[in-house]
Amino acid sequence: MNPLGYEVDYIVPFSTVAQLEHISEAAATIQICSTLGTYIGAALEQVYGVPEIKSPPAYGIAGTDRWMREIGRVLNRQGEIEEVIAKEHERVLPKLEEYRNKLQGKTAYLTAGAAHGHALIALLQELGMTVQGAAIFHHDPIYDNGDVVSDALAHAVNTYGDVPNYNVCNKQAYELVNILNKVRPDIMIARHGGMTMWGAKLGIPTLLIGDEQLSFGYQGVLNYAERILESLDNKEFVINLAKHSTMPYTKWWLEQDPFSFLRSDLDVKTY
Repeated sequence: MNPLGYEVDYIVPFSTVAQLEHISEAAATIQICSTLGTYIGAALEQVYGVPEIKSPPAYGIAGTDRWMREIGRVLNRQGEIEEVIAKEHERVLPKLEEYRNKLQGKTAYLTAGAAHGHALIALLQELGMTVQGAAIFHHDPIYDNGDVVSDALAHAVNTYGDVPNYNVCNKQAYELVNILNKVRPDIMIARHGGMTMWGAKLGIPTLLIGDEQLSFGYQGVLNYAERILESLDNKEFVINLAKHSTMPYTKWWLEQDPFSFLRSDLDVKTY
């Protein structure tokens, strides 16, 4: 039995036209990807009064706690939510501590879209890893709902600390390779397959995560830790690949500042 007493209806892509005719009757809307989900969530709230869960997606223990409590507040199920949180903490935290001991001091670099990339920053730091940098393909500090609560990057930074070598780009591989060559993380994590080869060519274990739900929620933290450990324990392939691979970038470029081609005469504001 659902502990909150609600049934979940998937809006897209698993819904029919008949189901979509009734989405304005929902008690609330929840999205996993803020980039893709807040448009319809904001529209349902603004036009039909369906409240949107605006907290960043549930990645990491702190992020999942926050997300769950927002659901409890909106659905008036605070007591039930606290029971779920306590039960999940009891189940997950001892195992998480084991993973943290194994991953403590390990470094990571990640590349992904905004919503998932910001969530992974929080998740990696939750595991005790050091995020050496991130290439996030775009950045929307305020989504369609116009609420700063949805800022997943702010949540990650405020909860776990700042991230060095963070840049917003549109898959600029020449900058990515330059950065990877300098920071040399223990593992590179990529959301899109076309980016994984750059880490592998440099002999860096590279983990491709195509399913954003793998790391969602309390169990997702453990799932991700297991996948990272598997990648770190099986790095012989990329080490051998690097020995027999060539790069399209010269030694001259790899010694440059990765952002040296940005026009210095532009008035680029930093925040």
